[in-house]
Amino acid sequence: KKEVEALGRKASTFSADVSKRDDVYAAIDHAEKELGGFDVIVNNAGIAQVQPISDVKPEEVDRILKINVEGVLWGIQAAAAKFKARGHKGKIINASSIAGHDGFAMLGVYSATKFAVRALTQAAAKEYASAGITVNAYCPGIVGTDMWVEIDERFSEITGAPKGETYKKYVEGIALGRAQTPEDV
Repeated sequence: KKEVEALGRKASTFSADVSKRDDVYAAIDHAEKELGGFDVIVNNAGIAQVQPISDVKPEEVDRILKINVEGVLWGIQAAAAKFKARGHKGKIINASSIAGHDGFAMLGVYSATKFAVRALTQAAAKEYASAGITVNAYCPGIVGTDMWVEIDERFSEITGAPKGETYKKYVEGIALGRAQTPEDV
């Protein structure tokens, strides 16, 4: 918030659980009230789960689906409703992943959620195009964040690979020669 305000812009914060539709709608209402409206929403919340498919439990599937898929759906719905009510041609941007194009071993449920984000994005883009609302997704690859530290550690536990080995293996396949940074995304 301070960074944005230092640039002479207005900023506001709101804590929401994206797995809860009412929370997402409340966050959108808050943004409209506090900021006088908005032009873009980025549905960026997501979690990964490193687990062999044979070991996945129902409650784990429920949790990742609620955050990664339902959270995006609620964000799309809430933003589109506000844009339409204002006659505004807004932009909706959803976080998918390289795993939404190519399923990754040990990340089966995560991959499925990111495929779902792509499908929701494509469907919403077609549904809202006539209102001038654009809906797109970005699909980052390996981003050097705490999430990948956790993924690498979990791979190490499951496969016995030394810590850092899985991360290194995936990064070696990147044409840029390095992992992405949050700033790249």
